[in-house]
Amino acid sequence: MCGINGITEGNSIELVEKMNEVTARRGPDGSDTWVDDDVSLGHNLLSIMSEAPVTQPYEYGDIVMVFNGAIFNFQELGDGTEKSDTEVLAKGLATEGFEFLTKCRGMWAVAWYDKVKKTMTLARDHFGVKPLFYRKYGKGVQFSSSPMALKSSRKLDMFAFDIYRQFGYVPGYKTLIKFCYKVCPGEVVQFKYETGKIKRWNLWNYVQKFEPTTEYNVDEFLNGLKEAVEESYFGYRQRGVFLSGGLDSTSVAHYLNAENTFTSSYDQTKKASINSDAIAAKQFAQDRNYNHTDIKITQANFLESIDESVEALEMPVYNKSSPSYWYVNKKLKEAGTVVTYSGDGGDEMYCGYGTHDRYAATGTKDPYKAHYRSMAWKREPNNKVDEKAYVAYMKEWFPENLWGSDFLNNCLFLETLTRVPEDFLTRNDKFGAYFGMEGRFPLLNLKWFEYILSIPSSVKMKHGGEGKYIAREALKKVLPVYITNKDKTGWKIPHTEWHRNSKFRSKMSKIICEPVGNGIDKIVNWQAQVNGVKTFYAFAMFKRWVKKYGISV
Repeated sequence: MCGINGITEGNSIELVEKMNEVTARRGPDGSDTWVDDDVSLGHNLLSIMSEAPVTQPYEYGDIVMVFNGAIFNFQELGDGTEKSDTEVLAKGLATEGFEFLTKCRGMWAVAWYDKVKKTMTLARDHFGVKPLFYRKYGKGVQFSSSPMALKSSRKLDMFAFDIYRQFGYVPGYKTLIKFCYKVCPGEVVQFKYETGKIKRWNLWNYVQKFEPTTEYNVDEFLNGLKEAVEESYFGYRQRGVFLSGGLDSTSVAHYLNAENTFTSSYDQTKKASINSDAIAAKQFAQDRNYNHTDIKITQANFLESIDESVEALEMPVYNKSSPSYWYVNKKLKEAGTVVTYSGDGGDEMYCGYGTHDRYAATGTKDPYKAHYRSMAWKREPNNKVDEKAYVAYMKEWFPENLWGSDFLNNCLFLETLTRVPEDFLTRNDKFGAYFGMEGRFPLLNLKWFEYILSIPSSVKMKHGGEGKYIAREALKKVLPVYITNKDKTGWKIPHTEWHRNSKFRSKMSKIICEPVGNGIDKIVNWQAQVNGVKTFYAFAMFKRWVKKYGISV
């Protein structure tokens, strides 16, 4: 986990150093800058590869580069003389340009300045694992791993806010802050000094269309999964696996031969089934002789973690368990973990959620409309973003040219580039970065993803709605039955029980019902948000974010 910063303005070392201060948590092992008459770059280093790391900004040939992430297949792409993925990436970009990224598997937010072509190029990995924000700055651009390092406004983007209040996250290039943009998953954004124009294109355009052409084979599945997971492991820092007890994280732990695993369980008196995943994780860790830690989430440490979880996220994302995820990351760091692993992305590839059965009942074969109809929450009367506006926005950036003839697979691809990066990956990246850790997601491997999307969805969603069939059947060969046969429960707070506690309910209600004191009070009726579980937590997180960062209309 590193932090990258920059601006297409020369000799702005003071500004870049201030940006580095904002992103310092992402890279606690060092900070440096590089400036000339055209550009100013900054970098925060988290050393993963070796105890003698390659420092950045990194110069090679005609380019100077800042990079956050990991190129999993860097040894395959290099010539054997390089010591790190940083060197391989810089050489590739200097000799082949952005097209080198079409060969890369891994996670990255990278920016490089070409001293001859006079261009500044920003790029993000296919799945949007690593964050990258930018804004227009004079005739050029300013970019950072953190939206709060940009000198953008603190005004609320109302279009993005209308999407947030329906989904709990904002997909695509918009953010909740006006004039602050994201580089989309797989997107390349290039600024040319001579013309002052910004050009955009997407790495997904270099991937073959997803067509259901592969016959499911258990051994082929297991071999591909093993390769994807093992490819993600390199470096010398201590690793830890978020072991939920579900199929995805357990398969990651299995193929990593994990030494350190962590799960969370919740303090409750009834309905012990909510901790069934944690119980299964503990049993698996004991069977494999892992160094396992069960982190107990209580009402007290949940409440104590709210404000710092909002600070770490930097942009609110609805997830009622966000404070507990922050707390779990804190405990991983205290245990010496620097690189974390999880099974995120598996459900969206393997068809693992009950909601995936809804798409067929939406009355449309348009994935955008099906996604909106099945996933959006209560349509509030004052929302300006309806289905038509949502579809139009998605068409501006989403690589729909990859959609094939399999409707459900198309919907899964849509989920993979919306909910996954904006909710799951964001929280793991941001919470980990807050404690100077790097999050890795082995299942989000481009080669593996292409293989899974080539399997017909009728095989994944089998036997009248049984999801995750391909993963469950294959993993029966390597995982115990108490993992492969258990129902999915996931990591989620026992909301119903906790809200019976008058003190907990009172504290949470106080968070959301107290007016902010600016124009946002006129567009949000805080008192009306306390009923629904989703709207309650979505607006609680939004409320604390507004107050923390001084957001107004």
